[in-house]
Amino acid sequence: MLSRHLGIPAERIIAAGDQENDLELIRGAGLGIAMTHSPEAVKAVADRIAPRFEEGGLLPLFRELLPEYFPLS
Repeated sequence: MLSRHLGIPAERIIAAGDQENDLELIRGAGLGIAMTHSPEAVKAVADRIAPRFEEGGLLPLFRELLPEYFPLS
């Protein structure tokens, strides 16, 4: 609903979640990300699985997807 209000197409949205209450969010995003500790039902609908916390969690993935916003410094 917020993306429609702001005029942002769903395919331009990245959403990350880790529990079953995040399923709709992950499914509706252009890129749905599940955290590594998520239940299998969440991982099954996600497009990507985030790296483990010890590997930096979402940051390495965001650096890959959006290098202009998350530069290596």
